[in-house]
Amino acid sequence: MNCIYFSDLEGIFQYYGSKKTQRLPVYRRPKGFQIQLRFSTETCRGQLVEITSEDTNHFLHIALPGIGPIRMSYSTFYGKNHSVSLKGEVCDGKRHFLWIGVIFSRVSYRVDKVPPVRFRAAFLRRPFQSPPNIVFGKGLKGCVSGSIFVFHHTETRGYRVGTSSGCSMNKSCSDELGMQNKRIANERITASSSKSTDNSPHFARLDGSKAWCSALCDKLPYVQIQLEEPKIITEIITQGSSSDRAWATKYEVRFLENGKWKEYNEISLSILTTCLLDNE
Repeated sequence: MNCIYFSDLEGIFQYYGSKKTQRLPVYRRPKGFQIQLRFSTETCRGQLVEITSEDTNHFLHIALPGIGPIRMSYSTFYGKNHSVSLKGEVCDGKRHFLWIGVIFSRVSYRVDKVPPVRFRAAFLRRPFQSPPNIVFGKGLKGCVSGSIFVFHHTETRGYRVGTSSGCSMNKSCSDELGMQNKRIANERITASSSKSTDNSPHFARLDGSKAWCSALCDKLPYVQIQLEEPKIITEIITQGSSSDRAWATKYEVRFLENGKWKEYNEISLSILTTCLLDNE
């Protein structure tokens, strides 16, 4: 399914992508901090990063304001609601990289592969030496697919206190990819083989009276769906017949890039569900 995401990735100690929880040293008075994240979105809305001070009186937001480039706004002891635009076109559905570093009052940032841009912001590091919460992707209609937060003990040494991997978000699907409502045409669905004409690839749809089945001698069966444009897929639902024990128990997702098949890692195995429905 092609989904819209509303992400609240909270907690600087949480490690998304495994069951581990990182708890590394955090110095009470670090020299600064560093933020790295990868994201993709087609709509310039929501926040990429939100940091709140320990007393909750100050904040740092890196957001997509709807029009214009990425905007960083912050409130510090020195003043409130300062903002600066971070140049870079990012609301195109492609994956982008954002890096921001703060050492004392020096701020550096880089979007994708462009050279770093530097400016000064007085007292920017002080309110966020021990933040109670760091949120990635709040209200973002897209995907934060990897983030790192580092406290700098010195200018050259730092400690990673927050790491995420994979497409970390709360998922709320509002649009189907097209396999159930037949927006994906029959000719765009192919397979390694078919058991019979009643098991042709285009029957690999939800809530149908028939289903796709590979030939019995097929050692590496697969069904292939050709999409008209790139999509972010986060959930796959399968159906099978409970009457004759014919359903998928294990499978993987791959995509074609530059002529090579690669494993699709943006989808969590925990949301791959098998629905056992009787065929009519």
